[in-house]
Amino acid sequence: MGGVGGAINAWWCYAKFPVPSDVFSGQFTWHIVPAGAAHGALLALVGVGLAARLSKKPLWMRWVGVPVSGIICGWIPYIPISLYVSSVKLWSGDIAGLSREDILRALWPFRLELETLWTLFQAFGLAGSVFVLLAAACGLLKSRRLLTHVLIGAVSGCAGSFWWWLAFKPWYFSVLHGAIWGSLVGYGVWKSQQQLQHSSSY
Repeated sequence: MGGVGGAINAWWCYAKFPVPSDVFSGQFTWHIVPAGAAHGALLALVGVGLAARLSKKPLWMRWVGVPVSGIICGWIPYIPISLYVSSVKLWSGDIAGLSREDILRALWPFRLELETLWTLFQAFGLAGSVFVLLAAACGLLKSRRLLTHVLIGAVSGCAGSFWWWLAFKPWYFSVLHGAIWGSLVGYGVWKSQQQLQHSSSY
């Protein structure tokens, strides 16, 4: 479901809906859609996976996991976006080919310095932190209410992308994209919890 949400949001960027991005206007190719799908899927997979693992741990470990999950979610799900940026340069003829250094840079597109921690949170890592905070640290992962899971996802998506879209504009894309991705992820988590609870009753 995170991949579906990522693809929808990426398509909207490509289609300039509802308006073109201030910074990226006219710069998106259709390849942003599979990159967005991979990004959304990885963000959901890593965020939900960490929340599921941490929800079984002691409370102090769950709270420590909140900032750690932000770092991981800011790195791994960002790789498809980074690879997309490199591929655009290749297809546009800006570079003759992708070198080994280009590929390694795409896998870790951040500088090795303390400020990188903030960059990781800006690159949607905050979405993972908020999700783990609500689902694992606050113990809401096993809720049986669909609305609870949809709200967890939507709040995570909106808060997690606000920093990004505040920098690249317009800021309200965070509400639109975050709500779409988060609602779909929330529904997916709720559905999986229903199945787990159903199977455990036998």
